[in-house]
Amino acid sequence: GDAHVCLWYAHASAPSALTREPRCAAADPDGHYRIEGVPPIRSQIHATAPGYVPSRFAEGDDHDSGEIVPAPGSERDDVNFTLVAGGVKVEGVVHDLAGGVVEGALVEVTSSGHRGGHGWLLAPRTIGQTDPDGRFAVWAVAGDVTVAAYADGYAETSGSGPAPGVVFALF
Repeated sequence: GDAHVCLWYAHASAPSALTREPRCAAADPDGHYRIEGVPPIRSQIHATAPGYVPSRFAEGDDHDSGEIVPAPGSERDDVNFTLVAGGVKVEGVVHDLAGGVVEGALVEVTSSGHRGGHGWLLAPRTIGQTDPDGRFAVWAVAGDVTVAAYADGYAETSGSGPAPGVVFALF
């Protein structure tokens, strides 16, 4: 299907350019995916698909943090997800300060309803990109969400509100 898996670097001392943009891969029709060239840096892995609730990978002793640290030169084939139906569409448009649209902006949606004791770290995140009209649509957990947009040459922008129900306009 249309499932995507994204890896975010979560190490506190990693450069923001590295931690801001995830490395993503589309899953094949059987659900297999591959993210190559992952350095041994503390990371979080999230999966999403249209109509499904996003999911964050967690395992063993790191279940509370939701982070993994790949061993140098290693390959893992056990980072699996089971997505559950019931995700809601979060949509909107990203504008520049003059009111024009921003094509190709990275849009990140975090579902507040899944925050635990570690705050946003435990919240499933989903990622999208704006089209030529500045529009985006991604799937999230129903409830309060935070939507952030990043684009080269522009300041980061964000907004919060209920999903579904709000069409986000970010400037």
